[in-house]
Amino acid sequence: ATESRDFSAPNAPTELIQDDNMSKKPSVKEQRLECHKFRDLFFECLARNEEEVAKCQETRVAMLDHCPASWASHFEKKRVTDMYKKRLEERGFVAANQDDEDDGGKRRRARGAPADRGQKRREMAQ
Repeated sequence: ATESRDFSAPNAPTELIQDDNMSKKPSVKEQRLECHKFRDLFFECLARNEEEVAKCQETRVAMLDHCPASWASHFEKKRVTDMYKKRLEERGFVAANQDDEDDGGKRRRARGAPADRGQKRREMAQ
């Protein structure tokens, strides 16, 4: 018959003993809430200072210190995108070449650009 052996230490502690010098690391939830708090402070500063980042550098640095770099970058890009969408809703879409005649759905070229791509090269060769 086979014996069943117990390989655990005979007097092993069942709980992790925490040293007094070890500091308790905040939970992921606490870290996230802290990050969001500093993000909100930075965005409030931007709103008060007409979106001038230079005036809110202190709060931006605090956000960068408390948030992962990828999160901070995402928050800043999302803010710009959200502001653009809000501006579109308020003002409506205005095409850059709105005053041009309708070309029946054909692709428009930039003003001053040659109609034929090779035209500019031919003009320079003459």
